[in-house]
This record gives sequence, C-alpha cells and structure tokens, in this order.
Amino acid sequence: MNVTAREFLGNKQRFFVLDVRTPSETALYSLDGSHLLPLNELFVRLSELPKDKEILVVCRSGNRSGFAAGLLKEKGYRAFNLDGGLRDLVFELFELRELSEAEADRILLKIG
Repeated sequence: MNVTAREFLGNKQRFFVLDVRTPSETALYSLDGSHLLPLNELFVRLSELPKDKEILVVCRSGNRSGFAAGLLKEKGYRAFNLDGGLRDLVFELFELRELSEAEADRILLKIG
C-alpha cells in the first residue's frame, strides 16, 4: 500500500521512516529522523526494524521503496511505500509553502 506525501505530512509521527537509498544519495538530501538502511542490506539488517510501528519506506522516486515495502510485508512488517518518493514529497512541501522555490530546486537538483 502506498502513502501519499500529503498523508505522510499530516501524520509524520505515525511512521518509522526507512530510507533505502545508498549512503551517497542520503548525503545529498534526507528526511530529518529517517533511518538509513540501503536496499541491498535490508535482509541482513531486518532485526533493526521495529515490529510494533508502521514503517514508511522512502527512496528518490518510489520504485526501490515500493519493492522494499513489499518484501517487508512478506516478512510480517506493517510497511508502506511513499508514493512518488522524495521527489513528490519535495513538490508537496513546496505546494504547502513549507519550502521556498529555491529550496525545492536545490533539493531536486541534488536528489535528481
């Protein structure tokens, strides 16, 4: 199941945010409070994830996070994908006037 950027922003505390991008990608831009666990390390580090909290999986566009959320669901986690990834989140933050045009452009240039 997907969660939209607007749904996430309306209830951030609901989720444990799991970023499945690489460390070099997260060095460019990441969400405050998110937890980095690159997709290629997911299965060997499952024990680091909470079973008692909903997990919102994020990446740049929503493709890797969608795959990871599906795998986590198969393992019994309550996992959701951020629909459209961080790109859509940046657009939503700009629309809600929480980011200036310059800030949104800077982030989008960094995350691609």
